[in-house]
Amino acid sequence: MNLDVKRLNDMSCRPERFFLGRCNGAGVIRSPFGGLIRRFTVSTTGTVETGYGAVQVVHTFVFDNGDIEVMKWLVTDGQAGAYMFYDRHASAGLTVNETGEDFRYHFHTTLRGLPKWIKPRFDGCMTLLAPESLIAVVKVSLLGAPLGTMTAVHRRQGV
Repeated sequence: MNLDVKRLNDMSCRPERFFLGRCNGAGVIRSPFGGLIRRFTVSTTGTVETGYGAVQVVHTFVFDNGDIEVMKWLVTDGQAGAYMFYDRHASAGLTVNETGEDFRYHFHTTLRGLPKWIKPRFDGCMTLLAPESLIAVVKVSLLGAPLGTMTAVHRRQGV
C-alpha cells in the first residue's frame, strides 16, 4: 500500500491508518428524537492484507442487551484521496468523500431483524479528536426517513 508521508502528519481522518492495529471504544444508539436506544462497546483490529493491497478492519460491537455484531471491511487507500471499501453486506455504490479533516462515507446494508431486501442508508462521518482518538457519527435512514444515530468514540491502543 502506498502511503503519502505528508498525509501521515496531518490531522485528517484516514481509516487505513487509524484502525491499523487495535482500538477500543464505546458508544450509543439514539432514536430520531434523541432517546437512548442502546449502549455498546466496540473493539477493532486492523491488519494489512498484502494480497489485496488493503487493510482489513474488523469491528466487534457488544451491545448492552448481549447482542454481538461483527463488521468486516477491506479498505484501500487509492490515489488522490479516493478510497475503495468492501463489505459483504453493503451494497455496491459505497461512496467516500474527504471533507477537510473529516472522512465521510455512505452505503446501504441489511440490518438484523429486517428482511434482507430492506437496506437502510448509512451516512457516516469520522473525525480525529487527537492522533489516538476518533469520533464516528452515523445517521441511519430508510427512504429518507431517519431511523436513528450511532455515535462512538474509538481510541487506538499502544499509541
